Amino acid sequence: MRVRAAANVGLAGWLVLVALVLAAPLARAEPPARLGTQVVDRAGVLGDRVGAVQDAVDALAQERNVSLFVVFVRTFGGVPARQWADQTAAASDLGLNDIVLAVAVDDRAYAYSVDNQFPISDDDLAAVATQDIEPRLRDGDWAGAAVGAARAYADVLAAGGGSGDGSGGGTTDGSTGGGTTSTTQRSSAARLVVPALVVGGLVVGGLALVGSWLVMAVTTRYSSLSAITVSVLAPVYVWVFTRNPALILATGIMALLLLWRHRSNIQKLLAGTETKIGQ
Repeated sequence: MRVRAAANVGLAGWLVLVALVLAAPLARAEPPARLGTQVVDRAGVLGDRVGAVQDAVDALAQERNVSLFVVFVRTFGGVPARQWADQTAAASDLGLNDIVLAVAVDDRAYAYSVDNQFPISDDDLAAVATQDIEPRLRDGDWAGAAVGAARAYADVLAAGGGSGDGSGGGTTDGSTGGGTTSTTQRSSAARLVVPALVVGGLVVGGLALVGSWLVMAVTTRYSSLSAITVSVLAPVYVWVFTRNPALILATGIMALLLLWRHRSNIQKLLAGTETKIGQ
C-alpha cells in the first residue's frame, strides 16, 4: 500500500510538472501594448545600461528628430515578430518619424516597425539591422544593440538616407500614423538564428535524459517507470537548456502522448504488478 501511495503521489507530481512547463511560455508572454516610455525593459536585460540606451535614444531625437522606441520582452507568445511590433506601434499612436525596435530575448527574435513615410529607406533599415543590431543581439549584448541602432539611424539620416516605399518587410493595413491619419505601416523582421546554442542545448538535454533513464532503471528496475520519468523530464530539460517556447511546447505535447501511450504501464505500477527488468 505504501508503494502504491508513493506511486500515486509521484505520478500526480509529474503531471503537475508537465502542466507547469507547458504553461511557462504563456505565463511569460507579453502582449503588444502602449509604450509609456521610449526604453522599456520588461525582460530585465539592460541592467545598469538603461541610462546608456536612453542617452542614445535622446541623442537621436534631438539631433535627427526621430524617436526610437525600444522594448525588450521575454517572448512574443507565439505572435509573429512583425505583427507584435506593428501592433505595439499602433497601440502607442506612433507618428511618421517614430520607429519601434522590439526584441523577445527568449524567442531569439526581433522586429522593427516604421511608417511608410519614415525618413530612412528600406535598404538602409535592413543594413542597420544586419550590421548594427543582429550581431549584438546574437552576442546577448542587448543594450549594445539598442545603442548601435540609435547611432546607426543617426548616421544614415546625416548621410541623407531617403524614405522607402514600404516593400522591405511586408505591410500591415489599418494601423495609425501620428494618431490622426490612417496610413499603412511597413515593418521588417528578422529571426535571430543561433543554431549552435539551440543544438548545444538539445545535446546537453539529451545526455541528461539518458542519465535520468539510467538512474531510474538502476534504482527502481522498472523500464516503464524510467521511460515515463524521461518523458516528463524532457520538456523540463528543454526549458532549462534552450528556453525556446516552440521546442518546449512540442516536447510537452510529446510527453503527454507518451504518458497516454504508457497508461497501461501506469496502471500496473499503481497496482504493483508491473514487471521489473530481469524478471
